[in-house]
Amino acid sequence: MLTDADPAAFAAYWGNVAAMFRARCAVLSGARQIAELPVPEHRRGPAGAAPAT
Repeated sequence: MLTDADPAAFAAYWGNVAAMFRARCAVLSGARQIAELPVPEHRRGPAGAAPAT
């Protein structure tokens, strides 16, 4: 499982998922503020922020 093999990759993966979810919510609702919400600490990648892909 990815959590056991590479915890940093797992955190980066969930950071990407969270960023994509916020962007999708912003598009669907028309509210740009949703995409700018801070990423929770446990969902951040190794660089300190979730990368958007």
